[in-house]
Amino acid sequence: MGGRNAIVVAALGLLAVVLWGALRLGSAQATLAAASARALSADHDLDRLARLRAHEAHIVSRSVPDTDLVSRIQQALVAAGLPTTAFSGIQPLGDQLDPVSHVQQRSLQLRLNSLAPAELGAWLAAWLTPDQPWRVQGLALAHPQDPGGGTTLDSNRFAVTVTLLMRSLEDSP
Repeated sequence: MGGRNAIVVAALGLLAVVLWGALRLGSAQATLAAASARALSADHDLDRLARLRAHEAHIVSRSVPDTDLVSRIQQALVAAGLPTTAFSGIQPLGDQLDPVSHVQQRSLQLRLNSLAPAELGAWLAAWLTPDQPWRVQGLALAHPQDPGGGTTLDSNRFAVTVTLLMRSLEDSP
């Protein structure tokens, strides 16, 4: 009887060790799954951050003349299916030069007239091409006024002021 009790005790001990191992394995698998999910999320976040930095830190090798800018604005209007008469002008806001990096920032505002929200979206999509040196820094929308000084002509149309920024490397002195 004593040998049989020893076998039962040994079997129960072995069963306890196996159950404890199974519980630890399940806990380790859950920890591994959570860590893998965090790593995958971090990879996606890092990829998105790299894409955003590449897009935002776009610096051209030289300043682009304003005639090229006007041409680009009109090309984007045509690509969006809008008349070129929707563009009404450019107003320079100023230039800044970083004396250390020799990166010059030019900023300006352009005005687009009488655009519906979908038309503005189409123009922005046409504007944001990979070779575009000018980056959109801001948008301001206002309802156009009736020339007689009355209320707005169409509540779904806007006069749009687009603030653009271009960074370019200037030759060091």
